[in-house]
Amino acid sequence: MTIIFPIKLAISNAFLLRGEKNILVDTGSPVDFPILTRQLGKHGIQLNDLALVVLTHVHFDHAGTVAALLQSAKCPVVVHRLEKENLASGKNAPIIPVHPLGKMLMPFMGAGFAPTFADILVDDALDLFPYGVAAQVIFTPGHTPGSLSILTEDHQAIVGDLCGGGWPLGQFQPGNPRYHYWASSMEAVHASLKRVFASQPAQIHVGHGGPLDGREASQFFLES
Repeated sequence: MTIIFPIKLAISNAFLLRGEKNILVDTGSPVDFPILTRQLGKHGIQLNDLALVVLTHVHFDHAGTVAALLQSAKCPVVVHRLEKENLASGKNAPIIPVHPLGKMLMPFMGAGFAPTFADILVDDALDLFPYGVAAQVIFTPGHTPGSLSILTEDHQAIVGDLCGGGWPLGQFQPGNPRYHYWASSMEAVHASLKRVFASQPAQIHVGHGGPLDGREASQFFLES
């Protein structure tokens, strides 16, 4: 069984996956390193206890602490092949507003972060069983060209910013499903959501707000 512990950071969520080993999904913004390490410590996890770090996408609020983390965590980093250069250069993958609020927030979205290199590049899927967790990483483009999601064997999903909960960025009504304010392709978002919901997740963990009830989210995104 995989246990998912959400880690609330300054403006986004990271997630600790605990099975036979420990996997961290996303790392927060460049200012989040002290919060992240403190929250992991509350679960009895030191950085060198991590078997793997998976990045759902390369934006500063999800990948911004990787370089600092790797000074102590000697584990591989996973990213989609399409965003390896963004990680290596410390530059965001495309941030394209598809909502008025997204346009208003664009002046705050240009933050860079310390660059680092990925060890494992995903094309379509990656089995996490060799890293101690009964789950798989799948390719779910839409928010960015190389966005990834994680599906566990016990029907939970972590989808990064493929969708969100509440407004603005999950501060109010975090359990209400919504489309994100930025997307590289809404057509890809819809196709990726169908791929996620095909696994019938009972719970959806998102990068901002959440968690979402799987059935309610499916009705909102696929049946409305």
